[in-house]
Amino acid sequence: MSEGTVLLMLTFPWPWPCRARTKLVEREGVAIFAEPGGSLTVRIVSGRQVVEFQSCRLVFDGPTSTNVGVSWKLPGSVHMIVGQTIVLSADHAELVPADARIASRVPNDTRDFSDENATALARRCETLARYEADKKAKKGRREASVKEIFDALATARQQIVELVEFVGEGRLHHLDGLLRLLRSTIADRTARPLSLLQHCAAITNSPLLVFTPPISEPRGRPTALDPKQAFPLGPGKGRNACR
Repeated sequence: MSEGTVLLMLTFPWPWPCRARTKLVEREGVAIFAEPGGSLTVRIVSGRQVVEFQSCRLVFDGPTSTNVGVSWKLPGSVHMIVGQTIVLSADHAELVPADARIASRVPNDTRDFSDENATALARRCETLARYEADKKAKKGRREASVKEIFDALATARQQIVELVEFVGEGRLHHLDGLLRLLRSTIADRTARPLSLLQHCAAITNSPLLVFTPPISEPRGRPTALDPKQAFPLGPGKGRNACR
């Protein structure tokens, strides 16, 4: 794919760094490798083209599990975040430290969410099926088509991306609108039959992944949002789902 996003939780090999190049994960044409020098390499397959990008050196104090995200738009835009640190930016190298010291974000968390995800997926599909069976067309109105529903999701996604950029630029009067849009898109309990994102997931019978990185420091002091760390909403597969 020439454009996309991969978000996941990784448990890194220990001891670190690895003695030889080690594949950590491969998903949907994207593979992440650990290198003997302590960096990560992301390999992206787009058609017949295969490209690789290397991160800065990662430093771990002990066995570590944390979130990893890769967002790309080929040929030249690739970003990788590990924990809360940007470790690779092909078009903004000034954001990347020489060494990234990474702390474990999910110590000893080896829970398997597959049963909960399956239950949530079935519940969404049942809600949609019940709505379709009970709905009554109102005079002079029609139901939105599947294409129109997904077009609405694409529009909401674009609005979210733009609002995140505005807030990142310091235009904080957009923050309330961003929060309302996120809530209505992802978790609006008043929407019928479901909130927009969950409605689309039910139509395609797909699981959901929603990642929410921290936006404040430990003592509650607000920090500036960096839109380069905000990955777009999109369909995903995995164990950690929005339920």
